[in-house]
Amino acid sequence: MDYIHEIGKRAKSVSAQVQHLSQNQKNEGLRRVAEELENQKSYLMAENEKDIEKAEKDGMKASLIDRLRLTEERIAGMAEGLRQIADLEDPIGATLWEKVRPNGLRIGKRVVPLGVVGIIYESRPNVTADAFGLCFKTGNVVILRGGSDAIHSNLAVTKVIQDGLKKCNLPEDAILLVENTDRAVVNQMMKLNEYIDVLIPRGGAGLIANVVQNSTVPVIETGTGNCHIFVDETADLDMAVPIIVNAKTQRLGVCNACESLVIHEKIAEEAVPAIYKALHEKGIIFTAASGRQYANIRRLFAPLGFDIPYIAENGSMCVYKEEILATGLTPSKTIRHILDALMEYRKIYHTGHCILSVKDTYYSDSTDERFIDYMENDMHNIVTYVPDLYAIKEPIIKAAICDFGGTKNLEPFFHKRIGDEIRVVTSADHWIDFIAPNANKGTALKVLMEKFGIKKEECICFGDQQNDIEMLKAAGTAYVMATGHPLAKKVADYVVESPLPVMQGLL
Repeated sequence: MDYIHEIGKRAKSVSAQVQHLSQNQKNEGLRRVAEELENQKSYLMAENEKDIEKAEKDGMKASLIDRLRLTEERIAGMAEGLRQIADLEDPIGATLWEKVRPNGLRIGKRVVPLGVVGIIYESRPNVTADAFGLCFKTGNVVILRGGSDAIHSNLAVTKVIQDGLKKCNLPEDAILLVENTDRAVVNQMMKLNEYIDVLIPRGGAGLIANVVQNSTVPVIETGTGNCHIFVDETADLDMAVPIIVNAKTQRLGVCNACESLVIHEKIAEEAVPAIYKALHEKGIIFTAASGRQYANIRRLFAPLGFDIPYIAENGSMCVYKEEILATGLTPSKTIRHILDALMEYRKIYHTGHCILSVKDTYYSDSTDERFIDYMENDMHNIVTYVPDLYAIKEPIIKAAICDFGGTKNLEPFFHKRIGDEIRVVTSADHWIDFIAPNANKGTALKVLMEKFGIKKEECICFGDQQNDIEMLKAAGTAYVMATGHPLAKKVADYVVESPLPVMQGLL
């Protein structure tokens, strides 16, 4: 505690001095620091190499090592960023609004420095320079605590910044780095109310949640981020496609890499194939994973010129270029038990539409016009209608049951009767699927990752239902929609909102 208190004292002791620096002094300091970063680039890269070597030895994934690495180009970018901050109008002292009361009292709001800003961040050493620049421009002292994987880099960047400030006769302690990488120091920073005026966590969801929940210092909460690109109906695709490719593939590990792509429906038919082709050439592999039949989902994507793997029937079929890479079958005995339970369900609730999936069609005994219209015109499935499902002799890939009233009766009813024999999961608002032990989306995904030589950490999955859980667990990063099933959200790395509000916000 003595260590972090000493850091806090040093920061507080120069806070008033930094607050009263003129615009010219601050801008001169920023430009001098930028120059110093460029002059000492060899030193910076040599110290950064120590972190890179340790990261490689520890088996850190390539995208994160790239995020950690400093190059001449990136150091030049850090310097340019400081010069751009220097060129900005000084916000300090600006009057945002002012009123004069009838008694002559003048009331207003003016921009003033916060004082001492604490920033806890992960990995990227360029953040050290960025954070200093923004804080110094606004008359604040900054205490930085970076990740242990970048300690040599952060120490070097901090030293160079202090060298630059010293050459301008400006307080070197305007930036202070917490050199102790013990996690306990983070907890101490969160309680340093005497010296730190505001704390900013910058990193993953776990870090942010920890700081928000446990800090007694006021916190500016940041989000984990979900970077979107929206392609409007008026978009110039010759411009849009390169932007998307750059945002997705230039640096995979950075926080501003594209994670969600929203395309206006009026341009989708033209835009999606062009985007797919460009990303495919960069080694990005798309996979359509669904509880639907293979013929159905292939019909959705094939006309667009996609040559992608398909995971169909909840993983019971995994197909690439017409080659079946994996398949799973539901035992005939289990199918009979499902049908027995279905007949009981129909007697009680007077509904329940069943489909039995084989390679090229669904079998159904339904005569309900609403269900038939839904399957053929809404879902575009290939369905063969038969009077007796018990008479089907072909190997069954998957069974599923629909109740337009929802799954509140379906799931508990079938789980109680055959849940010990086969997994009963929701796959949509009014569907339950029966998943055989040897068939799920996660198993199929692992088959694909092995085929293409893709590491777990290089795989990102999106889902929202129970039938996505194994797939979400198999991926390195799992996104689940905020409207998704509670059990799916439990295994998610990130829970994200529906694309629609995002799209509306971007318009």
